[in-house]
Amino acid sequence: MPTYPFTTAGVSSFLGAIYALPDVDLAAEAAAIESDFRDYVSANFILDTEQSAFLAAMPNASVEYIGSRCAFCFIHRRPIYLVKPEPPITEHTKILDTEDAIQTTTDPSDGTFTVTGYFTITVVYISG
Repeated sequence: MPTYPFTTAGVSSFLGAIYALPDVDLAAEAAAIESDFRDYVSANFILDTEQSAFLAAMPNASVEYIGSRCAFCFIHRRPIYLVKPEPPITEHTKILDTEDAIQTTTDPSDGTFTVTGYFTITVVYISG
């Protein structure tokens, strides 16, 4: 699989490619992103030096959470959005903000499990 730019469009293209995979291959991708989010992102996206350093410095709890949410979205072919504005020219701090808008419905009478919604990862720049 090719690598993709770590941009909004790049993430969208990447998801289009993996969501076209057969279920068994998609499950393998989900297991890979959940077990090692840092390695998975580095292997599938083109990161600059600053992005690689940010990924390496992310707290493990953050990495595990985002990896597990992405894996769940993969399995259920739910959208994952990356919102990544251009960084400000001035000195800034970069943080990640996530929004988990995934909803599930379980109907035990007929055994259905329905997943709707999306997961968003937003890069936020704080000046100063």
